[in-house]
Amino acid sequence: MIAEKEKFLSISHKIFSEFYSHLLQDYHAATFLNSPFTIEKLIKAQSEVLYEVLKLIQEKDEVCQRPFSEQESDCECSLDSTSMPRPKCDDTALKTAEIELETIARRHYQLGISRDTMFYSIDYYIDLLKLHQEELGLESTTIMRLKEMLDKTTAYAYIEGMIDHAINFIINGDNIHTYSKYDSFFKEGIKNKLEALQKAFKEASEENLKAEIQSHIDCKVGQVLHGLGLDIMSFGAEAIRVKTIEIHKDVHNYMNQLIGYYLSKDYRKAVSISN
Repeated sequence: MIAEKEKFLSISHKIFSEFYSHLLQDYHAATFLNSPFTIEKLIKAQSEVLYEVLKLIQEKDEVCQRPFSEQESDCECSLDSTSMPRPKCDDTALKTAEIELETIARRHYQLGISRDTMFYSIDYYIDLLKLHQEELGLESTTIMRLKEMLDKTTAYAYIEGMIDHAINFIINGDNIHTYSKYDSFFKEGIKNKLEALQKAFKEASEENLKAEIQSHIDCKVGQVLHGLGLDIMSFGAEAIRVKTIEIHKDVHNYMNQLIGYYLSKDYRKAVSISN
């Protein structure tokens, strides 16, 4: 069973103090964490958040291991009398915790902290938790579940941020000029493709296993690239036409790979190809 909150927060303070001492050896991270007051504030806030998350994980695992009839007797009942009681084995509370972790990861992305630094930090923090596992009263499965949640929420925030950045660049980029209707068409096509990726990624993050991208032939750009019109336009420039089609196909393969890695919970691989 997880340690009492006061004891947990005391140990967590020690863990995070060591964590930040190590992290500040990274020059880039040190530029954002140059105030002892800020670090102390972060330690307190993160200790509180992670205590609640770890408690939820461990309680859920303990309840879910019981027969369902026992889960029903230890349910969280809604104030709405028309609603069915919700056993603690339900994932709703953990999904709320994930949203909180996503918010934290989003701040790290906005600060410009690299994904490599973030994942290195997660690994180091998990190692510190393992060293103090017995004092904290944590199961090994609880620690690994937390690591997966941290990987998932960090990957989500960074992929989301990079897609948003790319879309804004296409829309507002000063160096992207369209000199003809064909330039405008392809610029719009790139924007639409990024927005399709954004939509599919959001669906995948919500565990919608039907999230998918149109094939490189069926999408709007693909219909033009594989149509008679491009054959006529590219007459005498076959190499450019072939290269354009190859690039477009590669974009679709990339989009499907990113979604595939994320759905298979290979979060670090998903974020590594999102650059």
